[in-house]
Amino acid sequence: QNDIFRLYELEKDRVNSNHPYSKFFTGNKSTLLEGTKSQGIDLRQQLVNFYERYYSSNQMALAIVAPQSIPQLKKFVSEAFGSIPNREVSPPEDTWAFRVPPYEEGKSLVPAAKTIME
Repeated sequence: QNDIFRLYELEKDRVNSNHPYSKFFTGNKSTLLEGTKSQGIDLRQQLVNFYERYYSSNQMALAIVAPQSIPQLKKFVSEAFGSIPNREVSPPEDTWAFRVPPYEEGKSLVPAAKTIME
């Protein structure tokens, strides 16, 4: 590990455990496959659930820069993205934004960071 990662871990440790920022943020094949299995989590089903709940055209934005005409670009976009469903869903953060404080009282003090040589 390096000092930047240690500081990031320190920051995450200070965060309210009910806030999404405190959750999983990085991993590898082992943590994604074996780690989830050992916790009884069906990773594929969790991804499918997320897709079915939040993958919606009303959550997306598209920017195009191209030399074609506007009508031609509209046709391209419609063909490429028109099948994305509009589930009329709210963004995932609406479930916690401004409802779950990022820091808990008493955990907001920041210890001094000291570079550690390995």
